[in-house]
Amino acid sequence: MNREISLLQLLEYFIVRQNYTQVQFLNNKEPQDDKWLINPERKFMIIHLTADSFKINTDNQYKIRSQANSLKNVIRKQGMTLDICLDSEPNDFISGDIVTVAIGENVPINSEILLEFPDLDKVLHSVDNPTDEAVRVTQSVNDSLKSRHKAEGKQKNEILKSEFKKALSKTFITCAVICVLIWIGITLIMHLWKFDEVPVSIVFGAYYKGFINYFNEWYRLLTSGFVHASFWHLFCNLWALFNVSRMVEDQFGYLKTMGILVISVIFANLCVYASQPNIVAVGLSGGICGLFGAYLVICWQKGLFKYPAFRRNIMSNLYINVLISLLPNVSWVAHVAGLVIGAFLALIMSAQTEKLLRTNCIICLTALLVIVGYMGYNNRKLDVIYGGTDVQVAQIFEKMGLDEIGARIRKGSAEYRN
Repeated sequence: MNREISLLQLLEYFIVRQNYTQVQFLNNKEPQDDKWLINPERKFMIIHLTADSFKINTDNQYKIRSQANSLKNVIRKQGMTLDICLDSEPNDFISGDIVTVAIGENVPINSEILLEFPDLDKVLHSVDNPTDEAVRVTQSVNDSLKSRHKAEGKQKNEILKSEFKKALSKTFITCAVICVLIWIGITLIMHLWKFDEVPVSIVFGAYYKGFINYFNEWYRLLTSGFVHASFWHLFCNLWALFNVSRMVEDQFGYLKTMGILVISVIFANLCVYASQPNIVAVGLSGGICGLFGAYLVICWQKGLFKYPAFRRNIMSNLYINVLISLLPNVSWVAHVAGLVIGAFLALIMSAQTEKLLRTNCIICLTALLVIVGYMGYNNRKLDVIYGGTDVQVAQIFEKMGLDEIGARIRKGSAEYRN
């Protein structure tokens, strides 16, 4: 009996027909003729193949058990080990969770083993040319592994696609479509007509206190949330929205989630109007912070804050948002305002909120709106007027064939300056 060929035939049987995977120990101290296979889903989750005789193998039980236990620790699962040795006489030996059997050409095998591995007693057979048999077995194993890896890769891709689809919320899709279309429009005009991002963003609805005062364009409190002048700004906001919107939408549904986001955007820009000078602001971050505030309320009502790991995760997210809010050209006012209004709205909308708490939230929210409205009224005067920017906005409208709008902007800006 050619022991090397016999081991290869057994290896082919277990890998190709029984779906086992060959493993090697990192210390590489195992004899080359020893093969280890695993399949955590089978009764015999570990298989040891050796060219040693039955007597030698049973004398090495301590070493075999040690190696088998190492594999079990890696896969974190307990199960049986099948220890197969090559011998010309039938033999079997059971020691705890290790079953040792002798296999040879035309050697009978325990019926319980055959029940688990049909035709195992027919695997070993003589060959005329050992070299050709070795090549055939090697090719068969390689083809099987390639096919298995391909199938596993396809399965993983399908799982990832499924998980991604589950993670997509209607809120994210709606906002992403609007934001991307606006960003494409801004980018095209900037490159075609060589205008800076500020006037082009204003054309597409960016928050601009000047135009709100000149022409009462209060719609900019909302539309500015969907305007992003740079790809990086757009990507970061959409990524944050993707992560938080699914959780909030699962709790409140699409319409309420969109309501929280829209109201948070408007309130955040209203706070900017009440506290900031004449600036141009864009981005959905106020609305995203609103959804994050709503998410915090959901987690509080579900009792998740009692878990240290969750608290650490939330605190790390808050630290990151604080650092982002303190960066230049980032409105921390909008972020804080969105977070606060989102939390209030979630408390009011949630069915788990007690009636008294809901009533108090409505009162507080009303008072907050009155205060911000009063501050905005007192701060409506412009500290500076950007005549050059107004002219560029007018020029863009004129290039778009909207001469009447361009003329109105020129006239309104000049009248306000005078």
